[in-house]
Amino acid sequence: MYFDISNIVFGDFNNATHLSNHLNYLLHTDADQKFTNEDSVGNVLLQFDKNNHCEATYWNEDLKERKKQKNKIFNDLRQQWDSLYFTRIECPKDEIFHWNNSMVEEMFEIIQELQDIGVIVVLAEVHDDQPKNYCHFHLICKNIEPILDN
Repeated sequence: MYFDISNIVFGDFNNATHLSNHLNYLLHTDADQKFTNEDSVGNVLLQFDKNNHCEATYWNEDLKERKKQKNKIFNDLRQQWDSLYFTRIECPKDEIFHWNNSMVEEMFEIIQELQDIGVIVVLAEVHDDQPKNYCHFHLICKNIEPILDN
């Protein structure tokens, strides 16, 4: 097991601006590009439709294209900000700096487990460019009540 989900904690968004800022962080569309580096090419965005089908979008070097993508996602979600929740799931192993195939499989198993209990996963962002902060992925979800009930 790579990821620890025993104490998964979800945060909620304060408003639509908070959602927009979070998307800026996830997609590295912030003005100062604080987290963008040579390893950002390993980042992947996974978007899920209402049938839980997943579409993967790989890192785009072009900041303008990333901003377009962020704006589209934000426009799709902005009216729902008060029903969305976010979390970060880490691989707390000091010896692992970059994602591998087994980690990807485990991430999808975690997402499937969440979906199986009724959590709606809207998107996942794989960050492979912050090795000092552990390999991790982020989720934006709806309907987290099944987790809270456990």
